[in-house]
Amino acid sequence: MTKKLFFFVGILLYSLLSFAQTEVGAWKIYPVFLTPSQITETKDKIYFLSDGYLFSYGKEDEEFRELNRLNILFDNDIKLIKYNDEHDILTIAYTNSNIDLIIGESVYNIPYIKNTAITSSKNINDITFYKDEIYLSTDFGIVILNVPKKEIKTTYNFNKAINSATVMGEYFYCLVQGEGLYRCKLDDVLYDFDNWEKCYSTEGTQLLSLENGMWMLDTNKNIIYFDTESNSTAIYNKGNISSIKETNTGYMACGTNNIIVYDKNNNKTDEIIYSDYNMSDIVPIDVSMNNRQNTYWILHKKGIAAFKRSNESFQQSKNIDNLNYSTVNIPYFLTMTDNGKLYVSTQGVGSKNIYDQYIDSHISIYENNKWSNIETDNIPTTIHPDIKFCTTYNIAEDPEDPETFYIGTWFEGLYRFKNKQYDTHWNGTEDNSPISGGWSHKVNCLNFDSSKNLWMINYSTPGILVMKKDGNWIKLNYPDIVTQQYTEQIILCKHSSSKWVIVPKTSFVFAFNTNNTLENMSDDQTRKFSTFSDQDNKQIDGNDFICAAEDRNGQLWIGTNRGPIVLNNPDNFMQSDFRCTRIKIPRNDGTNAADLLLNDENIQYIAVDGANRKWIATQSSGVYLVSEDGLETIHHFNMDNSILPSNNVLSIAINKTTGEVFFGTEKGLVSYRSDATEPKEDFSNVYAFPNPVRPDYTGVITITGLQERSLVKITDTTGNLIYQDYSEGGQMVWNGLNRNGDRVKTGVYLVFASSSNGKEGVVTKILIVN
Repeated sequence: MTKKLFFFVGILLYSLLSFAQTEVGAWKIYPVFLTPSQITETKDKIYFLSDGYLFSYGKEDEEFRELNRLNILFDNDIKLIKYNDEHDILTIAYTNSNIDLIIGESVYNIPYIKNTAITSSKNINDITFYKDEIYLSTDFGIVILNVPKKEIKTTYNFNKAINSATVMGEYFYCLVQGEGLYRCKLDDVLYDFDNWEKCYSTEGTQLLSLENGMWMLDTNKNIIYFDTESNSTAIYNKGNISSIKETNTGYMACGTNNIIVYDKNNNKTDEIIYSDYNMSDIVPIDVSMNNRQNTYWILHKKGIAAFKRSNESFQQSKNIDNLNYSTVNIPYFLTMTDNGKLYVSTQGVGSKNIYDQYIDSHISIYENNKWSNIETDNIPTTIHPDIKFCTTYNIAEDPEDPETFYIGTWFEGLYRFKNKQYDTHWNGTEDNSPISGGWSHKVNCLNFDSSKNLWMINYSTPGILVMKKDGNWIKLNYPDIVTQQYTEQIILCKHSSSKWVIVPKTSFVFAFNTNNTLENMSDDQTRKFSTFSDQDNKQIDGNDFICAAEDRNGQLWIGTNRGPIVLNNPDNFMQSDFRCTRIKIPRNDGTNAADLLLNDENIQYIAVDGANRKWIATQSSGVYLVSEDGLETIHHFNMDNSILPSNNVLSIAINKTTGEVFFGTEKGLVSYRSDATEPKEDFSNVYAFPNPVRPDYTGVITITGLQERSLVKITDTTGNLIYQDYSEGGQMVWNGLNRNGDRVKTGVYLVFASSSNGKEGVVTKILIVN
């Protein structure tokens, strides 16, 4: 093999290593499929909605797609979808009242309602079609959208919540929430609600204009038919209809146990009763059918399925389930392991959830770009056998067995899972642990120490518990921690001997040091901090302590309701002059004045990346990335400048190997591929991606697998220096430009790296093609 051929084989191997890598600076959205709600069929696609996320399936090409802000949509968190066959248009209404129209492969955004200056609710309750208009029924009135112009035609602000609206004959009809059915002549003054007359007292949720009349779905889930004179007739009164829809040949009523099909003359042409057929594995939630292929598309708990109707048969022809999505719709707790496995779990009773004790628990695991979900329906409960497994906390993976993890609960103590199945649990009912309690046997704040002991906090006496590696239990009876309901974290410092418990709501921080003697508390040191004095000997203005994280230098960063504070030497917590540091950002305006870092923010989570920078989650302003010392804000992501679905960021987890940063928000999970990774011990596994760099690529080139703060130099094959910089942790990015700001020419480029001890060598090569 020639040297040239050998080299390009090497480049090929590097490209195989890096082809699946996400570009630094790229975002990902992680849809949830837990509570599917709507399905609709277009000429060539099936669209379905679950937990605010939209999906499509091609009927011919069988392509499955996620539709979101990263590809074609303009917003997050979808509430409603409605399709109109005549115009081949899919209307999407978001929970914030934004509107998207999908017409063919194009998307048009109409943010009129979202942006309108109305102080009352702007919630969109229904979408209906009439000729070339779309009627948006809202909590304040009716908005009419012109389809050909793709713009708002008019708005009727009634200061009344409208559930649905349509036109029949010479009248405009609407369902007023809490009142009933109203109508007004089309040639009257429609914007004045005094001109509308009440024509039916029964309340309803949907209207559907027919060829010769109108349907109303009432609040009792029956169908009422109105003729053109507004005379009413009950055409279905069994009380189980969930939605009424138009097909291209007629109309359809979707029930909880049946489907009823009508022609355009309001004659029933078919009824499918689910119990007549073998559908035990598929419980329909919503149905769509356009009659072109005589196929019913059914949305069910695990996906979508197609059923063919032929004479007396109703047979399944396709089933697309076991979708690769999480089932945790509010990712409150994120746990990232050293090998890049992400655990996601739901919220328990705590400082941000005081009252709801019955949150359905879901556990999802993300590994190697795939999700697996734990089935929780049949997990046993003993404290309250009548209450299913629910209201959980954070997860801790066994450091010696990656197939075993532990999770705490509000009601039932501590649980263990093996191979994604329930294994056992501990509480005080069977004398298998010192976990105790009355109504609640709460266990949370799980954390393994370096000796493989599992630490936790029990909402009872003694408070802090340790399950040792050998299975024995230790009780640390510190009075300050006993019966503290709102504990949020226990920090087991790696760079010092101190340990810290964060207690929001009751607002204190508890520090302790066992002096390496778990069994003997006589020499333990403890101290409760209800406040701190800063470096200027001034008492901090934050009065709520919410979260904490130890950085790579052993400093403890604590998040408060008035920004972060820093404890530089946590082991010195017993000293009388123990101080915190508040980070002052110089204004550089000649006044020598400075501003405190994020002093107006409620800090909800802090995570430290491979370059010792801090990712800081806030309650209302999104997330910040600040430098190692906090003096520089590197990124500030919010809903306006990123795909964050909410500015209320609950949790953060960082993949040490890839630098991917996961953000759990009240509206779902997203991630951002950062430029910093955990540094390596040597240069034995350095590679660049993408590699080769193709002509159409315009992003940054990433060199990863470096040692901490490596000096990286990029040269051409003749030794000319093209670019140099220091790595962030174990990773460095290059924009592919030379020192003049021009894209480099086609060729091979050498990457040299030197560590802090001065040793240098070629660590990888990059092929760039223009």
